[in-house]
Amino acid sequence: MSFVKSVDASDMIKTADTLFKLFAEVIEWVGSSNIVHVVTDNVVNYVSAGKLIHEKYPNIFWSPCAAHCINLILKDIASLPHIADLASRASKLLRLVDVDEKPSLGIVYAGMQRAKINIKTMFRNRKSAYTPYTSKYLEVFVDLFDIETLCDDSVAAMQEIQLYRDRKESFGRESALKAIKRLEPGEWWRLHGGSAPNLQKMAIRLLHQTSSSSGCERNWSLFE
Repeated sequence: MSFVKSVDASDMIKTADTLFKLFAEVIEWVGSSNIVHVVTDNVVNYVSAGKLIHEKYPNIFWSPCAAHCINLILKDIASLPHIADLASRASKLLRLVDVDEKPSLGIVYAGMQRAKINIKTMFRNRKSAYTPYTSKYLEVFVDLFDIETLCDDSVAAMQEIQLYRDRKESFGRESALKAIKRLEPGEWWRLHGGSAPNLQKMAIRLLHQTSSSSGCERNWSLFE
């Protein structure tokens, strides 16, 4: 994580437009083509600012803080007496996403996908029954999978998915298979994704993203 800039906004009214202008200044300084993803707090004005960023810079995606989302989910679950103990144990998931040392977006995506599948199965795939449980929190990260903006040649990337799925060429090497559970996902793709250069580029850009704004909040606390 690199610290770029701090702004004393204590005397500002933090509307969506004001926040957007502050973020846009940094984006222009860094270069919009060098940015994939912006993570903010989940408060309404930050959510609106994130959407304004994506409108002006279509290649930059926004998502809310995963640590905050998971915290809200567990808070709702914990209010149900018969599964309070489960919620307590599930809170360990926060430790995986609320870190600065390594990217966590891949963990969040995998967890969200498993949760969606299990919820749909629990409700026997009845859309009217499972939608209230999947739409509130589990759909907030979907936009990041827009392959058109993460990859220069989206058609080639889609064709390369079959190589990965069928474990062909570099994906089928013994060293690649042994390293799957030992390396961070982004590092694994860097070392073993050479047979699918377009898909490799997309995977590295996506899997090296953070999913939490907690690191920034910890930086801010130094100035308080």
